[in-house]
Amino acid sequence: MKKIIIITFILLNSILAEQRLLIFPIYSTFLDRSSLITANSIITQELDKCNKFTILKYTGESPENLTDAFEIGAKENIDNFVYISINKLGNTFYVLYNYVDIKSHNIIQENNIRSETLDDLDIILKRIATAICTGKSVEKINEVGLITDSETKEPNLKSSFSYSGIGFGYLYPQTGFDNDFDRIFFLDIKSCYETHDYLVEGLLGFRKGTALNIGISKIFTNNNFAPYIGVGMGFHWVSHKNEHSNKKRGDGIELLFKTGLLGFRVYDFRFMLQLDYGVIFNDYNDKYISLSISLMRLSKKRFLIF
Repeated sequence: MKKIIIITFILLNSILAEQRLLIFPIYSTFLDRSSLITANSIITQELDKCNKFTILKYTGESPENLTDAFEIGAKENIDNFVYISINKLGNTFYVLYNYVDIKSHNIIQENNIRSETLDDLDIILKRIATAICTGKSVEKINEVGLITDSETKEPNLKSSFSYSGIGFGYLYPQTGFDNDFDRIFFLDIKSCYETHDYLVEGLLGFRKGTALNIGISKIFTNNNFAPYIGVGMGFHWVSHKNEHSNKKRGDGIELLFKTGLLGFRVYDFRFMLQLDYGVIFNDYNDKYISLSISLMRLSKKRFLIF
């Protein structure tokens, strides 16, 4: 007999501990009746699964706004209520939800979830229910099966041009280079991003050794031929005589200061005339000036050499 009383007490206590949650019918002016019935069933079932609430359904007409929902909720014997509205602007849908503590008149959770298709509606409603049950915000609900198609799309970003090609020219040593100051022919492979104002450049160069660096330059006009100035940084290994026997390193970090002219910007290819001053932080203190010409063509590939 005592066991029955104890079990009954525990059951009653758990029932009383559950919050009484009123779910208003979803308000929408454009969804058809069948879709609304399905949507209301989904949110009710998902909230009931968490075993945190005593679910109560509002049998009247759905309030048109949150203020009306507050007035109705205040007359009911409840702890909290959920009010959801679905609106449309152009081809975009917005699901607004409010989870409210009616006794304190505080909004516990609210959010406006954007979607480009109604096919995401069931996922959005399940995420809303999960957020209410767990106390997390909708943005932090990252579970398999609860990611919308809109979230998998790439964001809208400002466009840029990408092109790649080759460059060639002469390198004029200033210090280091085994005191051999004759000009040196070199070949570069380049990839670039270009916006209206900036140029980002990646380079693989064969400059009396191997150079690999990236740089950024400021473009000063939007004309077909535009001057630019910038800096670059990377690594450069320079071939030296008796490098191993001297126990000196010919490789090191390279710092570049560059200026040049970018041509044919209104076409699908680019011409670059560039002057560089390079400082290589190696054991030989190599420094040089280089003059190069580059020819490049627009490409869908991004940073071909990286």
